[in-house]
Amino acid sequence: MSNILLLDRNIDEAERISSYFEARSYAVIWPKTIADLLYHVVHRDFCLAILDVALSAEDDHRFLDALRKVKGVPILVLGSDTADAEERLNSLRAGAHAYLCRPYSMEECFAQAQALIQAYSPHMQTRKEENSSCKMTVAGRLRISPESRQAFLGEKEIMLTRKEFDLLLLFAENPNKVFTCDQLYDLLWSEQTAYNVDEVVKAHIKSLRQKLSDDDSVQIKNVWGVGYRFCYNIK
Repeated sequence: MSNILLLDRNIDEAERISSYFEARSYAVIWPKTIADLLYHVVHRDFCLAILDVALSAEDDHRFLDALRKVKGVPILVLGSDTADAEERLNSLRAGAHAYLCRPYSMEECFAQAQALIQAYSPHMQTRKEENSSCKMTVAGRLRISPESRQAFLGEKEIMLTRKEFDLLLLFAENPNKVFTCDQLYDLLWSEQTAYNVDEVVKAHIKSLRQKLSDDDSVQIKNVWGVGYRFCYNIK
């Protein structure tokens, strides 16, 4: 079953879209919180994203642009019933592939969605094959296989828990980028906000550091007052 990402603040509209598409063999993922949204964007694949123009306009279409670049999926924007040419152009310039004005029928929405999925599926398959062919993330002496969920320092395998592996992979794919505890939690924990997010993340960082301590070529450094940065030395 193919996944569709739906971002719509209008509950009635979102429920109609979900029901209509799911009855036609699509799985509609409709995040209710920012944490859920980040989790699904990072960990799930989609054949289409449907985005309410009001939500997109709130951040000047930056999320729309990032979604297009990161996921490479076609994006259908649901526009307002008073949309003018400038509003439609702004969405298309930011990366939307189609713009559907309200009011619309479910039949029209579904037809637009299917047309986009069929038009972009060859490109998405090529991109997926290219991504799957790169099975190992390398950071100095550290090698990580997302497919088998294994990590090695030199020739020695590091035994990691699920969350430790997710943390290490995120760090290794973003060397020198500073993450706050809140950002790490939002990206890697799908549960609702913990009582003490900082302590949850710090405990996992401490355990991961201990398992990396045999080799100083990879380090998770504190950025005081901000969060953590992953660094490695090529030896």
